[in-house]
Amino acid sequence: MDYIRAIVNEIELAEEQNDKIKVRYIVSIDRTKSVEEARENVEMCVAARKETSLVVGIELSGDPRKGSFAEMQPVFEEARAEHGLKISLHCAEVEE
Repeated sequence: MDYIRAIVNEIELAEEQNDKIKVRYIVSIDRTKSVEEARENVEMCVAARKETSLVVGIELSGDPRKGSFAEMQPVFEEARAEHGLKISLHCAEVEE
């Protein structure tokens, strides 16, 4: 949660210094980590949203050759249905 607060603080500072900058934060869930860690990230995102409107959702990231979206899909579905989080899927780039 400290990491999220640090990022939010920098976003706020940037927006104070330049009113043309509009940034929102999407918490990343690494597909190569466990489902439990993914749920922890969702919990941190929900907690952060209670503190600031700058945190808007979650994304799936990480090496697409590792991990499985199928394992993470229930986490994303619950995040959207139960908490109203926005969802982004980042497929990543690999050489092949």
